[in-house]
Amino acid sequence: MASLALPAGSFLLSGSVLVQDDAPPEYGALGTCGFELVNWPGGVGTYDLPTVHYGVVAIEGVVTLADPATVEVRCRNDGPGDVRVRWARATAL
Repeated sequence: MASLALPAGSFLLSGSVLVQDDAPPEYGALGTCGFELVNWPGGVGTYDLPTVHYGVVAIEGVVTLADPATVEVRCRNDGPGDVRVRWARATAL
């Protein structure tokens, strides 16, 4: 997964994730991807792959850090099927 090691400060986070449903024939994965810091979810994008086997999820968020920290891109599968993350990208401004 993509991660960003950031210094203290405020940041606009932007990213994208390619998720693939790996459970034929019962395709139908759905869930969320977003930026995650310890106990901090944010910038959640959703995916629903009922008829296609892959899709790109756009995510964005804003974070203010009092201390340096690492922000990671994470995905969670909330439906049937198995999801594989093929790639993830993240930037901070």
